[in-house]
Amino acid sequence: MISLLMIVSSPVIGGGEKYLGSLCKGLVDRGHKVIVACSENLIGFFRENGAITCKLHIGPKLNKRNYWQLIFTPFLLVYLGYMIWKINRNDGLDIIHVQYKKEQIIATIVAKLFGIKVVWTEHGPLHSLIVKNPILSWVYRFCALLADKIIVVSEATKISLQKIGIPIDKLVRIYNGVIFPPIQVLHSHRTSQKIVTVIARLIPDKGHLYLFRSFKIVKQKIPEAHLLVIGDGPLRRQLEELVKDLGLADSVSFLGHISHDHVQELLGKTEVVVMPSIGEGEGLPYAVLEAMSHAKPVVATSVGGLPELVIDGETGIIVSPLDCVQLAEAIITLMQNPTLAHEMGKKGRKRVESEFSYNAMIDQTERLLLDVLNK
Repeated sequence: MISLLMIVSSPVIGGGEKYLGSLCKGLVDRGHKVIVACSENLIGFFRENGAITCKLHIGPKLNKRNYWQLIFTPFLLVYLGYMIWKINRNDGLDIIHVQYKKEQIIATIVAKLFGIKVVWTEHGPLHSLIVKNPILSWVYRFCALLADKIIVVSEATKISLQKIGIPIDKLVRIYNGVIFPPIQVLHSHRTSQKIVTVIARLIPDKGHLYLFRSFKIVKQKIPEAHLLVIGDGPLRRQLEELVKDLGLADSVSFLGHISHDHVQELLGKTEVVVMPSIGEGEGLPYAVLEAMSHAKPVVATSVGGLPELVIDGETGIIVSPLDCVQLAEAIITLMQNPTLAHEMGKKGRKRVESEFSYNAMIDQTERLLLDVLNK
């Protein structure tokens, strides 16, 4: 049995947290102990997935707007050090898992001081803020070399880490995986509406601004088209104002955070799923995996790991980021050609079944953790 501690600073459930929830459930079901230190907002989520939980107070995950948090590193080292020492004393930790930059830096140093193994997961290529900053790049590389193994969820992520000097034998690619809905329910919610769906946090890197401008072009060709926006975030008010300014208020529905079951129902009604990301660090989004598992064609941008998920012209259409016209044309093509969209959706479902299954992800991750533990 492995005794694993996951450290999660994010206060909301995004793709990374869905990944951790899946890992918790899979590992606990196989008899391992999983402890999650996380913000109070996420305690219920991780408990539902079988984890033992404790509250974590280290602030939000790092991004390009709040790197000033690093000035508190000495205090966070002491705080996290005490927490890890206490958990280790009570539960005998084998491995610590981290996936965001602040935890990676601080928890890795503490774990090595205590002689505990460390595994990272990197969800996407490194942001230029790290790559182009010599100090941050050095700190990141130093801590990455201390980690026992680094899971990368895409080839694009692996290449990004190799470019800054992380040796290939430190990196293990394990694709994210999802549980597929039964074939018989895939089309049980079909409607006559022309529905396009985007599932992503409302943050700049997800590219909603360009999607809404593209959707205005789509409406000119397909007046009955309707866009469902699933997810929430700091840009919501600004994006709602943009939709009004574009005259799309009656054609775009902001649904916020909704239950997983509701998402599944809405995917059943959807014609096309769009992932308009513009961020450098886009990994292997669960939203796209779930869309493909529902046999939906996907229009996605050519950033990060998206082209590894969506095979252009086969399971969907890949477009250039920031190109509103190209994005609109791809959506229109699929909505005006239901036979093509249906064939792409079927091929996407087969691809997820063969390459991105939940069981395969748990099998490979468990094997990696056991290998790390036994070295």
